[in-house]
Amino acid sequence: MPNVCGGNSACVPKTCAAGQCGTIGDGCGHTLNCGSCTVAGQTCGGGGTPSVCGAPAVCVPKSCAQLGANCGPVGDGCGGLTANCGTCSGLDICGGAGLPSVCGSVIPDGGTACTNLCPHQVMCPNMPSGTTITGTVYAPTQADAGYGNPDPIPGALVYVPNGTVTPFANNGVTCDQCTDGVSGSPLISATSATDGTFTLNNAPCGVDVPVVIQLGKWRRQITVPSPACCTNTALTQEQTRLP
Repeated sequence: MPNVCGGNSACVPKTCAAGQCGTIGDGCGHTLNCGSCTVAGQTCGGGGTPSVCGAPAVCVPKSCAQLGANCGPVGDGCGGLTANCGTCSGLDICGGAGLPSVCGSVIPDGGTACTNLCPHQVMCPNMPSGTTITGTVYAPTQADAGYGNPDPIPGALVYVPNGTVTPFANNGVTCDQCTDGVSGSPLISATSATDGTFTLNNAPCGVDVPVVIQLGKWRRQITVPSPACCTNTALTQEQTRLP
């Protein structure tokens, strides 16, 4: 038996089988060189089996039907987008039932119709969180002005508005909760962690996306230029510091 110590019988070394490549053990305590791959496009182990010639697997884009989508563009699973999966008829709109890239009329549980940025939320194969936007909320300290490095800010609300963000109703000192005064019909939101980090899941993509950072009556709104679908867009410190 190769590679197993035994009695006095002579070990019969293995030979290279068809398609084998590289250096392998001969089963008798020695090595055997099976050479390189001769077929164009193949590499040793390229097909996923060690020491066997093969070509790398080619990603096959998924269709709209395979993804369960019937409207708008959808990530195809290979880093691109499908062709437009169709348009909705009647009163239905893309994403209207709360499912990205699926025609529907009204979001359940008394929600509002999927309009503005909502139809730009797309399903992403193998990415349950969909398109994401990440960053860290910082204090407005300016290091170059001699005030030290800015500290990360926990507990800040970060959201994508689906409507118009309006000015605070009362500019004076009030006893409000940190989330009071939120406007713009947030489409998605997150709260910064103890280290100031946040992740916005299922973000709209392919169009300019506004992002609001708010803590009490400190609020800043920026625009993220057309984030790529089914990827993460990391915001810079300059983008995510409070005003």
